[in-house]
Amino acid sequence: MNFKYPFFLYFILLSIIPVIIHFINFRKHKKILFSNVKLLQAIKHKKSSYNKLKDIILMLTRMLAISLLAISFAQPFFEKENVISTENDIVMYIDNSPSMNNTIKKVSLLEIAKNQALKLKDNAKQNIFLINNQDNFAKKVSKSEFENKISEINISYTDYNFQSIMSKIKNNNTIKNPIIYVMSDFQTNAFNSQYLLKDSILNIEYIQILGDQNDNISVDSCWTDPQINVNENNILYVKITNHGNYDKNKIPISLFLNNKLNSIDNISIKSNQTEIAEINFSTNKYGWNYGNIKINDHPITHDDEMYFSFNIENKKQILNIYDDQENKYLYKIFKDDDVIKYESQNINQLNYNSFQKYNVIVLNEIQNLNNSIIENITQYISQNKTVVILPNKNANIESYNQLLRKINIEQITDINYNDNNIKKLNLQSNIYKNVFTSDRDGLIEYPTINQYYKTQRSSKVVKEDLIILENEEAFMSKYFYENGEIYFFKSGLSDDFGNFNTNAMIVPTFYNIVLYSFKNKNIYYNLSNNLTLNVNYIENKNQKFEISNFNNNKVFIPRITNTSNVTKFETLNQITENGHYVIKGLDTVLVFSVNYTNSESNQEYLDAKSLKNEINFQSIKENTSLKKGDIKTQQPLWKYCIMIIIMCLFLEFILIRL
Repeated sequence: MNFKYPFFLYFILLSIIPVIIHFINFRKHKKILFSNVKLLQAIKHKKSSYNKLKDIILMLTRMLAISLLAISFAQPFFEKENVISTENDIVMYIDNSPSMNNTIKKVSLLEIAKNQALKLKDNAKQNIFLINNQDNFAKKVSKSEFENKISEINISYTDYNFQSIMSKIKNNNTIKNPIIYVMSDFQTNAFNSQYLLKDSILNIEYIQILGDQNDNISVDSCWTDPQINVNENNILYVKITNHGNYDKNKIPISLFLNNKLNSIDNISIKSNQTEIAEINFSTNKYGWNYGNIKINDHPITHDDEMYFSFNIENKKQILNIYDDQENKYLYKIFKDDDVIKYESQNINQLNYNSFQKYNVIVLNEIQNLNNSIIENITQYISQNKTVVILPNKNANIESYNQLLRKINIEQITDINYNDNNIKKLNLQSNIYKNVFTSDRDGLIEYPTINQYYKTQRSSKVVKEDLIILENEEAFMSKYFYENGEIYFFKSGLSDDFGNFNTNAMIVPTFYNIVLYSFKNKNIYYNLSNNLTLNVNYIENKNQKFEISNFNNNKVFIPRITNTSNVTKFETLNQITENGHYVIKGLDTVLVFSVNYTNSESNQEYLDAKSLKNEINFQSIKENTSLKKGDIKTQQPLWKYCIMIIIMCLFLEFILIRL
């Protein structure tokens, strides 16, 4: 016999209380009055023997009741081999998550779990219900085909948790009186001890299979600077975590780009710490580039590699929106450029549906911003785009402020007609850092500003001042709204505002705004159920699309939803592995990369103590086999104790009445 809470057995000592009460009552003398004492001796002898026997039985009954009450709180049980009746169905859940790649004596935990399932199938009658992380329901499998179905189970990278697995079992109406075997390493990210205790009333056998190693190093994420340039030094930032209890020194990191080894580096990480490695790389390829970062860490390898991809546009497009007359200064900057394609449109002749194909839109000295342009420009910025605002000298300030409020920019208050020279540039910004090495380098003189709009200052607005006037006010600032950027000039480019339009500074300013306008928003996606991609602009939305991996061994047609600005591709759970994928249409090619999540990288597991010994929880740590007879169920006995206590109380009631 075993006890779940043996501490309560100490309360058996309280059974001495009836003994004490018995002896106290035994020492008391009662005075009895008789009218006739002729037969007193015989009656006294008879009553004394009877009372002594009744008192002893009453004492023993009370002692037994108190002892059984303490034992029932200790919850006694017998362990016995699990016997399945013909009325029980067997359900086997085999955890095939990535952490089951861990090993015991070089045998993977998944293989050990599958072997245990084969041993336990003899407990079943005719059919067994089999479920794992990848299946959407518990499959009914006959004993004859069970071995083949078990062999088909492989590591799955599908999102899962134990609650969802149990929900599938409970909602299966074909399963009757199930005995459920759960075989897993019981990582805390997927198994909540409180939930397991909640289901303790079910007949569930938890079999934990723990690997030899708890150390693991994971590549958690990677990213680049917003702008990646051809034939220049770029940086890939890689976040790496050491989940083990030992420091790791000089871990090799390999960077592959376009199927070639591009860079090798190393990193040292202390135990239970995270570091960010900076890997230098370069590319000479315009268009789509794809790569992967890799470390070597066995036996848990699903988080050792990360895929990424990015696009470098060889031709950027800028749209100049003008009011009455097109500004000649922007046209002169871009008219003969091979990298930047310049277009201009009158505000009254705009095609809003084509906005997304442009990297930059310039609102060039428009007098009045109507509601249509405000709404479409706001939506355009939120799609990872760039807008330049050059106000008109006779601007409708309220219409401008309506746009500025919407995109969270400091609003215009009035106009300053006093001359003011430009004092300095922000040489830390991408716009100027590769152009000038000092404030005056390459310039004869800074331009003079004859008039400019003043704005109210707000500490809640995030901005970067790029051109500063002598009075310390910003002449041009960079603002951020959702995924996009806004460059706001306090004046336009007409001669009324000063000579900025003819100064040498205008060319690198606008040229670099366009060059740095394209940003790779997502260089990879995490693998998830029904992974969905939103593409900002596809010109021909009626073409037929298909998605394939780079090995071309899996091709499928996604579900496509088109709006005016976004095309949504739903993968419908067709992507189950990490790697590079391509979306192909008649005139469209888009590359994207997919990585496994790192939810199972942290090697933390449940143990029997956290479950308070309330469920049938057994572990396999060193042995790679578990015999049929090793799976035992607990037969609780506390109910029988309560029944005997009730009988004792009933007997006590009868004895007192006699």
